[in-house]
Amino acid sequence: AGGMLGLRRAGGRAVRAKYPNGAQADSGRNYIGTADARWSGGAYTMGWVNAGEGWVADPDFVANLAKTTQYRANASTWPGVEWPMAAEKPMGTPQDTGMGSYGNHLGGYGGICAALDPPIGYWCTDPHPRGNIFRTQGPVGMGVNATLPQIYGYKNATGMVVHFWRQGKWFSNACEVARVDAEAGRVYFKAPCMQGGEGFTVGDAFYVENVAEECDYPGEYHYDDATETLLYAFNETEVPDADEVFVAVKTKVLFNISGTQAAPVRNVTIRGVTLRDAALTYVGDTVADRHGVPSAGDWALQKSGAVLLRGTEGVTVSGCAVTDVDGNGVMLVDYNRNATIVDNEFAWIGDTAMAAWGATGVCVDEACTETLPAAVGPDGRGGAQPRGTRVEG
Repeated sequence: AGGMLGLRRAGGRAVRAKYPNGAQADSGRNYIGTADARWSGGAYTMGWVNAGEGWVADPDFVANLAKTTQYRANASTWPGVEWPMAAEKPMGTPQDTGMGSYGNHLGGYGGICAALDPPIGYWCTDPHPRGNIFRTQGPVGMGVNATLPQIYGYKNATGMVVHFWRQGKWFSNACEVARVDAEAGRVYFKAPCMQGGEGFTVGDAFYVENVAEECDYPGEYHYDDATETLLYAFNETEVPDADEVFVAVKTKVLFNISGTQAAPVRNVTIRGVTLRDAALTYVGDTVADRHGVPSAGDWALQKSGAVLLRGTEGVTVSGCAVTDVDGNGVMLVDYNRNATIVDNEFAWIGDTAMAAWGATGVCVDEACTETLPAAVGPDGRGGAQPRGTRVEG
């Protein structure tokens, strides 16, 4: 996303210069719910603009949808196994949702899913049994004349990041700005910027960050790559004396313990250390930043964390303080056996404290006459998932 990914001063997390002012970590306490708060009613008192404007739908969506390959599995394509059937249809819906626990296992790959990692998912199904609005898509731009008019005074808005909620606040996206169209009164986003699961065309509350002109609130910073200049906003009682110590955050994965199912890494222990200051992964161009859709849930997820376990047996993380990590804390990917995560403290985590994401198989049908480009089919008997994980406080 350009700029310095993170900055620490005196052990504290500085805020990338943003508008409106207000640290992201305070978003929860700055949100005032209404009577329908469980359905995302309410508003922010600071830190967010409560409603965006002029959201731009993806003009290439229809063309990309035509490039999306659909697949379907069900009891008839797997005659030799007992197909899982829920006692009730999911969420009480009258239709077959295609989630796999009732009726069909559905998905699509390529096309509208091409930017995901892996480029496949339930929300790429077409037509979608829960409604076509849910097919993977998102705004590619937004209006700024009414809600962000100061943008025309920014020296350079390229690299600015727009964070915005999906309508209904089911998840939030983070999109880097590629260009400003002053004539149309819009900004357009650099693709991909899809951190959610379900598709949508209209955003909600938003804020922007990584803008030099918005470095105007205590604790904010901006770093200019071109001039190698760091701006930092001190509070009104401080007098800078050039002895301040700043620490730039760069590394996204602190411990990468990776093997394979055939040759796993065994019996590694991380004990009694502080794991802190891993860099953000919500937007960027590295492997750690790539988001995929692991299920029929609301969110997308990245296969990275301050501690990454992939292809391991008997790994232990215990007695550690995991703090001020801007991505995931501990991430288990694919084959892992008997991981132990005990007596750790997680605080001020940017994404998810702990997560696990396994793989299944590439066969769509029992005879494997149709295969997928990633191991997300209905058959998980190959064992490429975290199993036997123990998590205790």
